[in-house]
Amino acid sequence: MDKYTVKFDIRARNQLASVARYLAGAADPNRASSFVRDLTNEAKSLKIFPYRGQSKDHIYPGLHIIGYKRRATIAYLIDDTDKTVSIAGIFYGGQDWESELLALLPQQAVSTDKSSTSAT
Repeated sequence: MDKYTVKFDIRARNQLASVARYLAGAADPNRASSFVRDLTNEAKSLKIFPYRGQSKDHIYPGLHIIGYKRRATIAYLIDDTDKTVSIAGIFYGGQDWESELLALLPQQAVSTDKSSTSAT
């Protein structure tokens, strides 16, 4: 089984730091640290089987997400050519991750080729 390299986009790293600050202020700092460490490890575990997440190609080509403890969403892109998983964003709580992520990702059109569905 091929392993992938997991890379964290700088924005995803900043989002992790924001989650840590938020949780440290709202709860026990040790629990906050533990949660962020485990969340990071969950993202890193995508090196084994990155396709276990839910495909969101209708939002952005190649986009996948996985949830973590019903509290966070990890959004990532898979590159099979380079065997790379790029963590594009980590969203906590009820954040509108779709809108935030679309604002961060480069603009790319999703193919809507309808010619294959037309009757001849």
